Amino acid sequence: MKPSEVKERISQKMSLVTDLARTINETFDIEEIVQFKAELKFIRSFVQFLRLQRNERDMRFPDKCRYLYNIAGSIAELADKKEDTEQWNELLSKAKSEWRRNYHPAHLLKLAQLLDDYDYSRVRPELFNNLFSRYAEDN
Repeated sequence: MKPSEVKERISQKMSLVTDLARTINETFDIEEIVQFKAELKFIRSFVQFLRLQRNERDMRFPDKCRYLYNIAGSIAELADKKEDTEQWNELLSKAKSEWRRNYHPAHLLKLAQLLDDYDYSRVRPELFNNLFSRYAEDN
C-alpha cells in the first residue's frame, strides 16, 4: 500500500471519529458510541504500530483521546446492562457528564494532525497491507 493511500485512509478514519464524537456529544446514541470505540481502537493500534516500527518516541496516542475512549467504553457498558434503577441511571448520567466535561474537538484534532504530519514512506508498504487486511478481517 502506497504511503499516500495510507494517509488518505487514516484521514478518512479520523474524519469519521471526529464526526462520531460530535454526534455522541449531542445524542449519546449507543450504536455510534460503539462505532466510535471501534474506530478509535484501530487508530490507537495504528499509532502503536507506527511507534514500534520506527521506535518513534514522539508518536504517542494523546492522553485526552485515550480518556474519551475509556469514557465511551463506560457509557456503552452501562447502556448494555439496560437496568432501570436509580443507581444505574446515576452512573450513566455521571458517565455522560464526564464525556461532556472532557470532550473537545481540539483533542481529536491534535491526533489527526499527528497522523497527518507523519512520514508514512518510512515504513515498509507491505506492513501497512498486513495491518489493514487484519483490521478488515476483524470487522
